[in-house]
Amino acid sequence: ILPGPNVSPKETVQYSMDVYTIQCKTRQITSWSSPACTRKVIVLQDNYPGEEYAYLIVVYTAFNIGSGTDANVGIQLIGSYATSRAHILRSNERKVLRRNSDDWFLIFTRRHLGTLEYMNIWHDNSGVHPDW
Repeated sequence: ILPGPNVSPKETVQYSMDVYTIQCKTRQITSWSSPACTRKVIVLQDNYPGEEYAYLIVVYTAFNIGSGTDANVGIQLIGSYATSRAHILRSNERKVLRRNSDDWFLIFTRRHLGTLEYMNIWHDNSGVHPDW
């Protein structure tokens, strides 16, 4: 999770891409420009204008059969200073939270949350394969 008290959304997304590039290198991928190192950060549509603190949520889904979900998945971050609103992890551009995948979501909040203490995550059992 990446708080950004004075960081623009563009700078935050660029930083997250730099972090992921480092992770790709540690996964033994030989080329920095490998398609496997390219990920698109999903800026959630339920962010409100004027929210300026950015948090990057990365969800890794296992390779096991049944590891993905097509249910609506919600998340709420709880920090030492504040709690975020509930957000739904989704994209209009592609399916997310599929088996053997990683999805990068950018959540904005009105206030800095402080040190992350825990998060609530849930799904609504909708869809053909809601198990997760």
